[in-house]
Amino acid sequence: MLLTLKTLCAIFTVVAIVYFLVTEARRPPPDKSVKLSNDEFGTLVGVANYALKKLGRPTPSSGLPTDLQSMDRYLRSDMFNPISELLPRYISRAELAFLAPYIDEWIAGLAPPQNLPAEYPDERPDELRALKVRMQKEGLWPDRPVNP
Repeated sequence: MLLTLKTLCAIFTVVAIVYFLVTEARRPPPDKSVKLSNDEFGTLVGVANYALKKLGRPTPSSGLPTDLQSMDRYLRSDMFNPISELLPRYISRAELAFLAPYIDEWIAGLAPPQNLPAEYPDERPDELRALKVRMQKEGLWPDRPVNP
């Protein structure tokens, strides 16, 4: 009986901790960030890596531009965390402004080749085009991109 009570308390504690972490992570950041789908998030991680390579910073540890400081959480994404698929993704408006010229390059077809066989269509430009249209409709797309 005592063992069952201890087990129930342990299970309740774990559930309470997970609940707290998930609800805390679901709160939007206070900086009027842009909410992203998981597909948009994955594509923007690729755009951020591309932007850093173009700037001569192939890794986050070699220094992020001031406007991209919190992008580190995207570049070190929790892609192997099974709970991460349940949590909403956000990007700050400053980060979106920084990435806007690179997003436009990808939309124009200048994205690096995807890491898939040639028979798979590249859906990244269409995803980014849809994101840009959505952001423009919501008034969230930057008027003037930040110069890197």
